Amino acid sequence: MAGYVFISHAREDREYVRRLAMLLDSHAIPYWYDDQTDPGTRFDTTILEKIAQCAAFVVIMTPAGAESPWVMDEIDYARRHGREIVPILLEGDKFFGIGHIQVEILLDREMPSDRFIKTLKRLIGEGDLLFEMKAHDGHVLSVAYPAGESSMVASAGPEMCVRIWNPTTGDLLREIRGATWPVAFTRFGDKIATGGPEHTVYLWDTATGQLIKQVGKHRDKLVSIAITPDGRTLVTGAGGRDKTECVWDLETGELRHTLGGRRTEPASPLVISPDGTWLVAPTENSNRASVWKVDTGKFVGSLSGHYKPVRDVTISWDGRYVATGSDDNTAKIWDAKTGDELHTLGLHRMPVRAVAFSRTGYRLATGSTDQTIRLWDTANGAHIRCITQRAGGIYDLAYSPDGKTLASGHGDGAIRIWTA
Repeated sequence: MAGYVFISHAREDREYVRRLAMLLDSHAIPYWYDDQTDPGTRFDTTILEKIAQCAAFVVIMTPAGAESPWVMDEIDYARRHGREIVPILLEGDKFFGIGHIQVEILLDREMPSDRFIKTLKRLIGEGDLLFEMKAHDGHVLSVAYPAGESSMVASAGPEMCVRIWNPTTGDLLREIRGATWPVAFTRFGDKIATGGPEHTVYLWDTATGQLIKQVGKHRDKLVSIAITPDGRTLVTGAGGRDKTECVWDLETGELRHTLGGRRTEPASPLVISPDGTWLVAPTENSNRASVWKVDTGKFVGSLSGHYKPVRDVTISWDGRYVATGSDDNTAKIWDAKTGDELHTLGLHRMPVRAVAFSRTGYRLATGSTDQTIRLWDTANGAHIRCITQRAGGIYDLAYSPDGKTLASGHGDGAIRIWTA
């Protein structure tokens, strides 16, 4: 199990909560509730931490609960931290502010239904392995979902073949021969951009696997590809002798501008913000990530704080946060607006090669060559869970846009799909 259930209740409902806890025990569902709190007890850090790190927040709704400032505070804290609220109504009316959330109504104080138990099991299953696909002959260097479509995920390794998978079944949907990493979909996945043998971007029809065009010629190998949400602009980065980041018109192939002056060696990948106006690009031999305006190529600033090269970067789906992973064995979460460092995540024992935000932005996944994936709370930097696979390290991560799955690319040539 990946998490636990936090049970919020008033002191007067403690006997029901004890019975509920016994039921959860019988279904092997981990839980936590404070059975010591009396009226007047302070809302302490233990409760805050338990709410912030829980996978599901069950609230017992009764008139006593409605009158309890502690229960109301707990609900508010759970909502602000993006916890999944699962209410049980035992008596009286549904609490104000619960909104359209499905409520388990148990006016005779009976135990919850099987459907309720299944809901909790699904919620606490975050990080459970769903599928494992042997995808490539070497390290999986790229995994990617389209930003607006969760029914496909692409993977790429060192060989000239990009594969597209169904993440809900583990089935192989298509092979695109002559394509390699890096990869990036258009918003709804109708097209996919990949690397290829001539240091250019190859744009393919995802449904047929047919080559549409080549765009963006570089002098050396591509290491970064990104497409703006409107599908009109392509940004590429090259390594080796080239060391440039370029912005192209995807329709005409025209070079709009080159990002220069402060970059030395771009790393894969660069990431464009959800509104398409700015991008973040890590630098392999620098301890920072650079921020640029997409339309003008203007340098905006740097995220500095790592003491070894930044290997990966990601932007939250709402554009509020940036995360970086580094050879210094840490990941960092930054305020995207101010550039302030918010949290340093330091439990990995080897370089952090992959970072990915969940759809809500409240989870950050980090992957390392220490063969672990770790899940973190974005709001407070709390560690949620460690997923361990002895698979030669993790080299890329991607959450699905519907927030249900997390894909990981591994050093053993496999991609793995996890519940999210």
